[in-house]
Amino acid sequence: MASPEAAETSPPSTPTTSASPCPTPRPLATAPPTMGATLLRAARSGDERRLVKALLADPAAPDLETAATAGGNTLLHVAAVGGHADLASLLLRRAPRLLAARNAALDTPLHLAARAGAHKVVALLVASSSSSSPACSLRGLTRATNRRGETALHDAVRGGHEAAARALAAADPGLVELCGGAGESPFYMAAAAGSLGMVRLLLKTYRDADEEEEVAGLGSSMGPGGRTVMHAAVLTSNEMIRELLQWNPTLVKEVDDSGSTPFHYIASVGNISAMKLLLRRDSSVAYSSDSNGLFPVHIAAKMGYGQFIYELCRFCPDCDELLDNRGRNFLHIAIEHKKWKVVWCFSGTEDLGRMANVMDSEGNTPLHLAVKNADQMIVSLLMATKGVLPNIVNNQGLTALDLAVLATDKGISYTLNPQVIILRCLAWTGAVLSPRRLDHFIDEFGIGKTSGNELKKFTNIAQNLIVGSVLVSTVTFAAVFTLPGGYISDGHPHAGAPILSHRQREVW
Repeated sequence: MASPEAAETSPPSTPTTSASPCPTPRPLATAPPTMGATLLRAARSGDERRLVKALLADPAAPDLETAATAGGNTLLHVAAVGGHADLASLLLRRAPRLLAARNAALDTPLHLAARAGAHKVVALLVASSSSSSPACSLRGLTRATNRRGETALHDAVRGGHEAAARALAAADPGLVELCGGAGESPFYMAAAAGSLGMVRLLLKTYRDADEEEEVAGLGSSMGPGGRTVMHAAVLTSNEMIRELLQWNPTLVKEVDDSGSTPFHYIASVGNISAMKLLLRRDSSVAYSSDSNGLFPVHIAAKMGYGQFIYELCRFCPDCDELLDNRGRNFLHIAIEHKKWKVVWCFSGTEDLGRMANVMDSEGNTPLHLAVKNADQMIVSLLMATKGVLPNIVNNQGLTALDLAVLATDKGISYTLNPQVIILRCLAWTGAVLSPRRLDHFIDEFGIGKTSGNELKKFTNIAQNLIVGSVLVSTVTFAAVFTLPGGYISDGHPHAGAPILSHRQREVW
């Protein structure tokens, strides 16, 4: 008969069988718990003596291998969650098959230890692996996946537990690139979380392993949607970008499922410092289009990052020549999405004057689009820029002024109506209607079909614009020959002479 001292320090022995010490894991359905409350509290406390007493005090208590909670957690699972390395060691000596046990979520004790950041338990479980059974071999243990398709390293990285991750990655460096059910590798997860320390740790562990075949594949598609670790890094940390560029510079050219490079991602958030990091390494990334034909400069324009585009053009001054599948430059796209700040950043420059005259596949210039959007701010910025041609016709034969007339409300109007302001702005800066018969214009666009008043008002607008354009031209022409101060009126001895003739230095 065993002595009381022995009974207090050792749990009851379990019957041995001829089966392998680590059976093939199988999912455990949620079932009534077989682990009593006293036994569960003892296991959670981590006290070995208390656990032994709880087992001896209950004659109906299950053996070490079959005791489980409602969630299917064994005693080793409970010890792993609590970080109780000594208790876990005792359980493994008495019931080694617990090493590969699964709970209802298909988590092994290693999963729970990594999730809790219990690095001592992680190291113990890894060291307890055995080559006598595939399930308990080192790779069988470290690469075991739960219901989410994730390994223990996924759990360690998600929780930011660097010590646990170090123990796992050192034991099996290939874990770094294994993707889980969501398509994320631990390496990608660390980058997406912005965890620079974790990324450095995983990189160092992988380098030290010197596994050339696996290193060659690291950095390719390791995230959902074909994204790489660099796609994730550019959205989180500039320092991480530097680390990855030093390790594998080719990552900047990798594309995801949408054809986007990491530089497209940078453009989408307007990170100027990250932009400079990549361009200094390889400026060609600015000239890669995605599956929709959009270049990074187009993405930045769509988001309204004027300063980002301005800095980008300093590195790549021909970015304004990049056109998407519809023949649009970044100015077209910025105006289409009403991003006036992009236009403002280039207002008054030769670049804006050049880009503003580019026609897309429909023949529309940026000015056409601004008028269509009734964006008086952008129209004003464009018309105030030297070199902008307001009378270009699109594929429909319409000038910007034609579009403004068509868009003007033919009903009750008001002075601050953006459409009216645009109409006046164009008319007084030299814009003209396209040369066509007015009745053809009315018929082509169905003006006045529903209301005679609408037709009458449109006709008045068109006629006034024609008269107005003649007056503008006349006044402009006459101003060249008109001296400041005017001329002396009739009835004066010097009638017709310049008023300021005696002050010639002030004439001009």
